This record gives sequence, structure tokens and C-alpha cells, in this order.
Amino acid sequence: MRRAVVFALLGLAVVPACRRKAPPPPDLLAESKAGPVRVEEVEALLRAPGQAGRPAPTEGAPVERYRKAAERLVLERALLAEIKDKDRAVEELGEERESFYRDAVLDLFHLEEDRVKPIRIDEKEARAYYESHKKDFYRAPARLVYHMFRRDDDPARPQDTAAFLAGLKKRAEAGESFGLLARQYSQSETRLTDGRLGTVGRGRLPPPLERVVFSLPKGGISDPIRVPGGAILLMVSDLVEEKQFPFEDVKLVIFHRLWDKKRAERVSAALADLKPPEGSVVLDAAALRRQVESADPGEVILQIGQRKLDVKHFKELFEKEQVDERESLPVPPLAERMGTLYERLRQDALLAYKLEKEGWDQPAQRQALLKDRVRSRGLDLVVRKNIEDRIWKKVDADTEALKRFHQENRFLYQSPLRLKVKTLVAGAGDLPKQLVAMEALRADLEKGKLDLAAAAQRVGGRVTDTGWLGPTEITAMEPKVRAYLLEMNGLGYSVPFQLNRRVNLIFVEKRDEPHLLPFDAVKDRVRQDYRDRHQQDLYQAVEADVLRAQDFRFYEETAKRALGADAPKAAAASP
Repeated sequence: MRRAVVFALLGLAVVPACRRKAPPPPDLLAESKAGPVRVEEVEALLRAPGQAGRPAPTEGAPVERYRKAAERLVLERALLAEIKDKDRAVEELGEERESFYRDAVLDLFHLEEDRVKPIRIDEKEARAYYESHKKDFYRAPARLVYHMFRRDDDPARPQDTAAFLAGLKKRAEAGESFGLLARQYSQSETRLTDGRLGTVGRGRLPPPLERVVFSLPKGGISDPIRVPGGAILLMVSDLVEEKQFPFEDVKLVIFHRLWDKKRAERVSAALADLKPPEGSVVLDAAALRRQVESADPGEVILQIGQRKLDVKHFKELFEKEQVDERESLPVPPLAERMGTLYERLRQDALLAYKLEKEGWDQPAQRQALLKDRVRSRGLDLVVRKNIEDRIWKKVDADTEALKRFHQENRFLYQSPLRLKVKTLVAGAGDLPKQLVAMEALRADLEKGKLDLAAAAQRVGGRVTDTGWLGPTEITAMEPKVRAYLLEMNGLGYSVPFQLNRRVNLIFVEKRDEPHLLPFDAVKDRVRQDYRDRHQQDLYQAVEADVLRAQDFRFYEETAKRALGADAPKAAAASP
């Protein structure tokens, strides 16, 4: 994580925690078998690692943030203490260890810069930023929406479609899963994701549908609503309420944002007009978006000197960037967030190239500091790998949970839909007449009065035998053809449609419908998906195991004093 703190904890005294009868010392925030946790240690963790001038979290940070930071310190110290041969553990990291050296050079450069020219931000500056960027801290109302669509079997009787959906609504309101009903009965492509439309804000839907969505309570289901060709049900599963976040709630976020901005400006000044060396790879915003969305995971999207970044690693870094204290705040558009991260990584790579070119890291004193930092980073990674191993053990220990996940998310583990397709393309001519003629032929085809070859002769067209199509082939088709193909819910013939000044008619001869693959056949995918979906819960379970074993105690009154609040008179230790 970007703001992860590297801990140099060797030689730390291990002092068993005791059940205190007297109040703890004023600066003791927590204690455990791994040793005491002081207020200044937690405040260093809540700042950027080792950065002078980073705003202290006493600026309105909640007690819970102090608790979480103390828990994290104890977790990492306890796991670090388990490593018998620390130097060997770091050496075994191999190439990862080599990358730590380049990162450590940047860290040390910034530390020295901070000592000479510390970045300082006061509350007046933060408040001015808030007033000029209020929209950044405004969350518009939104709804998480699911839907079901049914096509009219008989356009002359739309009431039949409405009645069918009304029956599904009753079943859902009686306790059946809306998502499972959508998978079974919806004729929209979203049936594969339980009918999920996603989070919908104002202005995203036609006004009549928007009025319905924003009038529904959480869990509410609409009556059937007429749409072209059929009808839909809408279900609101969650509400995102409108909110203008007050300054006190976002003060720490603003401090971080301003600090990041000033750091970037300082790096830009240090780089002056330095250009990337020949052979470098630097993308503009449009190319970055294209590469991240479609390129091979191993495709290099940034290279300057010794530093390379591929698509896979960039995506991993981007995911980690999203986990911070702003979870409930509105976030900038995806492209903007990607661009911000990429620009920071570009600056880092160019700065590393400059420092290496100048031999900035060669003095003996810096070499000694770099060695220590590389060791600390390596140990931090070893600890994180230990946590990951424990998480996987929890995943594999609960086979029943994996099997339930497999069943509850069956749409993820289905065999792909496969269609055996032929297409009748009418010859060039009067398109309106061709459409009428093709519609008449369609009726005869459906009644079995003639076959495709005979129909092609009548309209001077041809039949293309496309064969079996899977998801990849269907996705690659002309969008209009794909839309008509996917609208068909069974075997038979599509509605005639115009494409490239010709009239087309699709014939689905056979369908291999999706079916749930056996658990054993997809177990590795289920394990990974389960782990990714429950990552936070699994991490917390591992953390809880370690904290229990360490007899962790947190002193809330110390945190309140650090925050400037009135601490309770009696000590309040909590496990």
C-alpha cells in the first residue's frame, strides 16, 4: 500500500502485556506480548512513512483509526518476531529484493529533502482548499439497481408480459432471491449477473424510470414497467444518500491531498527539464486507458532506465490505491485516478534515473542507510507473505464455505453459451421491399414450409454457415448482429434487419445452454474468487487470531487525550 510503513523492529524488547489495575502511562496507547505501542508510533504510521511535516492525525482523526493502527503494529511485530533468520529471509526474496533498493533510494532522497525543505500545511490552507473544492466532498444520491426484462411473446397482448413479471415480483417479495429469479427468467444479458444494472445516479436513466428508482425504498421492487418490446421490474438493493461532507470529516484527507500535491511539485522542480532516456516507454492518457483495458498483462506501459511497469503490476497498484480513508467519499472518474497514479509513477521512475545517473546513492553513509532500508522493506514483505499464507490456510480449511460460494455464484462457473448459427443475407436491392419479403419468408421458415437454401433462392441471397459460436466469437461480431443474436432466447429465426445495405436473417440451429460446472473442475477459480471477495474479512480474522495470542490491550483514554478530547477518568482497556 502506498502509505505502508516499513518497520525496523529488530532488537525490540518483548514485554508481556499485563492486566493493569492503574491507569496506563500518558503515552501508552496499547500493549501486548510483542511490546508497548506508543502514541508517537501510531501517529507516525498515520502519517506518510517517516515524512517530516506530514499532518499529524490529531487533526480530527477518530479513536478507531488509532486502534486499527495499533493493531497493525502489533500484528506486524508479532509476525516479524517469528522470523528466525531475518537476513536469510530477505536474501531469499531474490528479484523483489533488488527492486527494494531502487525504492529505498527514492525514500532516502525524499527524507533528506524533507529535512532541508519540509512540507508544511496548516489548517487555514486546508480550509481554503475545502471551500474551493466543495464539490469534491459532495456525494450525490444514487441507488444500486437490479432489473428483470421480459420480451412480449405476443405484441398484441402486452398485459401477458406484465402479468408474468407481476408474478415474479410477488415471489421475490415473499422471500425468493430477486437475483436467482433474474438468472432464471430475465431475457436481458444482465441475467448472468443477477440482473445487476449497477449504481445509478440522477440523469443516468430516462425520467420515468428515474422517478421510479428514486421513489423505491431499500429492497423495494417496482410494478412492471413498459419498455420497447416488453416490460421490466426494477429492484433497489441499496441507497446512497446525498451528503455534503463537513470540513472536520475530511480534514485529514485534505491534508494528505495537499501534501501529495506539494511533494509532486517539488519532484517536478528537481527534475527540471530532464527528458526520459532513449528507449523509454511513456504513454499519454488515451494510450494508457487503451493499454490497461485491452493489452496483455505483461505489456510494458512505463519504462525509464531500470524501472519497468507492466499492465498487471499497474492494475495491482491501482487496486491498492483505492483502499484508503476516503471510502465513503465521492471519487474522481476512473480515467482521472489512473492518470494521477501513472503520473506519480512516471515521476518516480524519472527521478530514480536521475539519481542513478548522478551516482547520488554512492557515498558510504548513504549506502549504509540504504542497506538498512532494503532490509526493512524485505522483512515487511516477508511479513505480508506470512499473512497471505495464513489467509490461504483459512480459505482451504473451510471447504463447505467454498462449495456454498460456488453455488451462490453459479453464474461465474457456468460453461459458456454456445450457438450453432447460419445467416441468410438477401441480395442487394430495394431494402424496404427486401425487409417485407424476408419477414414473409421468416413466417414460412418458422412453419417449416421451406428451408434456408430455398429461402435464399427466392430473395437472390446466400446462406453462410457460421458454425458453433462461443463467447469470444459472439463478442467479436458486428454489434448489431450480436444484439439481434443475443435477443433470441431459444432456437429459430431472428427478426430481419438491415446491415451494410443488405437484409439479414439469423438462424440459431442449436444451443448449448450454460450449465454449472462441477466444483472440483473449477475449484482453483472458486478459491481465488472467494479469497478476493472476502479479502478484508479474512485479513481481519488472521489479525484477530494473532492479537488474541498476543493478549492485545488498547487504551482508549490515551487515544482520546491524543485527539484532544476529554479522556475518561477510569482506564478503559479493551481486548
